[in-house]
Amino acid sequence: MRVFARRRGVVLAAAVLMGVAGLPVATPAAAAPPPLEWEWNDAVQVGGFPGAPDLLCSQIDYGTACFLPYGDQFYVQDGLADGASVVAEWRVYVDGSVYRRGRCRISLGAGKVGVCNKDLPENREMEIRVRRYDGDTGLFVSPDGVWWHGSTS
Repeated sequence: MRVFARRRGVVLAAAVLMGVAGLPVATPAAAAPPPLEWEWNDAVQVGGFPGAPDLLCSQIDYGTACFLPYGDQFYVQDGLADGASVVAEWRVYVDGSVYRRGRCRISLGAGKVGVCNKDLPENREMEIRVRRYDGDTGLFVSPDGVWWHGSTS
């Protein structure tokens, strides 16, 4: 019984000395960060899309979603009178990981164009796509537009 106690004491003393001496000691894994929340904005109606040559857009039969890098503005247009809204969905990356993500929704009716102003980090990879959204059920309706890749300015 004493031998076991001595061995346990030696192991404990060695572990303490390793920590004091700066040697690596196993620690529990850090908890994962909380999931990234979606930023959600309702678009404010404007007269139309800007005529900027660097407008990055995703378009499908039911709507269009665009990003204007200079000004960090998302434009969205509802193309169908079907009772659903249209959403510009976007993601900004920093060091290869999603840093921010959001949705800009227009629910003003077919043919209308709206804008959401954001303040995004400069010179970062980003992507945008258009989606159809049923505000009554809170669900997205297929099909989704394709992701278009660009960068913030």
